Amino acid sequence: MRKRFYYCLLAISSLLVFSGCETDTAKDVKLDKSVMVEEPEIIEEVKETDEAGNEAEDSAKAPITFEEDKSYIYKDLCKVSESYDESKGGVSIEAAVSNLRKESFERMTLISHNVEENGEAVTDTVIYQIIPKNYSGIGNQYINCTAVFEKADDEWVLLSKEWNEWEIKRNEFNASNWLFEDKDLESIKPLWGSESPAEDTEILIHFKKNLNIISTKPSADHTLFEVNFGTSFSGSIYAIGNGECKSVDFTCTEGYVNDDGILAFNLVNENGEISFIPGEGNKYITDGLYKYKTSENPDDFADKTIAENLDTFEVKSESVFYGSFKKEIGAKNGNISPDLSWDKVDGAASYAIMMIDLDLDDFHLHGFTRTDSNHLAAGEFEENGYLGPYPPSPHNYKIYVFALRENADDVSVRIDMQNCNIQNMIDLLNKSNPGNVISYGELSASYEYLERVW
Repeated sequence: MRKRFYYCLLAISSLLVFSGCETDTAKDVKLDKSVMVEEPEIIEEVKETDEAGNEAEDSAKAPITFEEDKSYIYKDLCKVSESYDESKGGVSIEAAVSNLRKESFERMTLISHNVEENGEAVTDTVIYQIIPKNYSGIGNQYINCTAVFEKADDEWVLLSKEWNEWEIKRNEFNASNWLFEDKDLESIKPLWGSESPAEDTEILIHFKKNLNIISTKPSADHTLFEVNFGTSFSGSIYAIGNGECKSVDFTCTEGYVNDDGILAFNLVNENGEISFIPGEGNKYITDGLYKYKTSENPDDFADKTIAENLDTFEVKSESVFYGSFKKEIGAKNGNISPDLSWDKVDGAASYAIMMIDLDLDDFHLHGFTRTDSNHLAAGEFEENGYLGPYPPSPHNYKIYVFALRENADDVSVRIDMQNCNIQNMIDLLNKSNPGNVISYGELSASYEYLERVW
């Protein structure tokens, strides 16, 4: 009876082996994804052999290609979408751009236009998007707009322009830190009352992790780009110097964006009120430098590598067009990791690369890989090391390339399952080998490939 049981067990095991089922538990991997994607269909391939009878390498793999973007750039001023049908006539692109484009816009895109005749009146309604310049690099805005032109004799005259949709990428503001560069104490004195800081102090503003834009109030005058918005957050302003670190708290209940897309917050406490404009006389700093500046024991950070203390280099990509990633890098449109290149760094044995979403869950991790080359072709992130963007609206993404003295094979991250900012990654790469990070480069681009209803 016992023999028969063992024979049955052996038969079942053999069936499992030959049916392709795994009897082992899954192996632990250092790169993981929480979102399962459909397994591609497996096609049996016949291996070719060379004259010596050796199997030739598989050359039948389809090359990675990006679909041609038929949009074009008009005189470096504006992107003209392929959906903008110039054959309809209407206002010329030159006239549209000259009436609508401002120097304060980082980017502008003409989306579409519609010519209508109503009796003797002929109008052209232009749909376009603007992205204002962002001197701080934090909290990018997307403004979708409509402009109406009317034909008068042989010329088109701008009748009106208005915002249809305004969105600020605010997640970066949560727990953000800002260091004043010009040390203009007059601009912050109202918050301090009689305890005004000394002239030789360093001024730092910290937003707590609770910023929410709760409402927008468009201007009644549709010829102006001006939006007031309700906010709800608090923070602290620090004066650091002479071995002391003093601070006062503030709250913010309102902000605004003006005609040039300048974003400002009104910070208030019992002493007074000031207007804070990110990037104007101040700069964004990492959490590492903020903790160092405000620590009671700065020596605790003496051996810590802070991003601001590292050299930087330029990172380029063929996968970016007019400030946006090509659609194929998205999870739902190909999931092809972007092409990246940079100059070799002296003393670097390898490079670590990460990609994060700046507008989702405090820097959501989309990709991580390692290489000993200074170029990654499209699709070259290591297996399970990449899950492309899938935003419900335009999001901003940043890729960091870290030059390392030695490999960092012990670094373990979870793609699409964790958040990671630049200081977090530097700490991980230095964990087993302090000072391993020599320098870093970065590349920023947005991603949006959606069917939009205008």
